[in-house]
Amino acid sequence: MLRVSGNDRFFRQLFRPRLPAQPAAEPQPVCLCCIHFRNDPAFLEQAIPGLHTLSSAHASVRANDGLCLKHDRYLSAQWGCADHCKRLPAV
Repeated sequence: MLRVSGNDRFFRQLFRPRLPAQPAAEPQPVCLCCIHFRNDPAFLEQAIPGLHTLSSAHASVRANDGLCLKHDRYLSAQWGCADHCKRLPAV
């Protein structure tokens, strides 16, 4: 007779029947796609006085971070909010 010690719960989780995959949730809008979000380096250096003395808006550590003109905040391009307005693609 095989006896399983304290790892019994681990083995039950490991070998439990798998559930079918669930459909993916609708993606949440992010700031990068919003008309209020600006992240081009020239705009950031003009909008944030003194930025060029610390570094540059062209720095790789900045990634896609930018400025929300609606909320006047510097934030990540991956954030989002209820005031999101989808940016239309350039024609």
